[in-house]
Amino acid sequence: MITDDPGTPGNGNWEINTAWTEQVIPGSALVELPQIDANYGFGDRIQFNYQSSWNILERSGAQSSDGLAQTQLAVKWRYYDAGDSG
Repeated sequence: MITDDPGTPGNGNWEINTAWTEQVIPGSALVELPQIDANYGFGDRIQFNYQSSWNILERSGAQSSDGLAQTQLAVKWRYYDAGDSG
């Protein structure tokens, strides 16, 4: 899930996006439930970001496996803002 946008949530505000995705090919399926993208605004141009999901892999003839996906911690700094005029 790519939910990144150029804006930030604003000072002291949260933006939380969630999703459920499923990829199916013959013989296996990968479910990501839930995918979480959480952003916290620090000032008007900085946000702290956390992204991860819980993955479940199901394969024909095998026991399913699950676990935490790769986790991303990031900081976004919007260093240029053209304002309302674009």
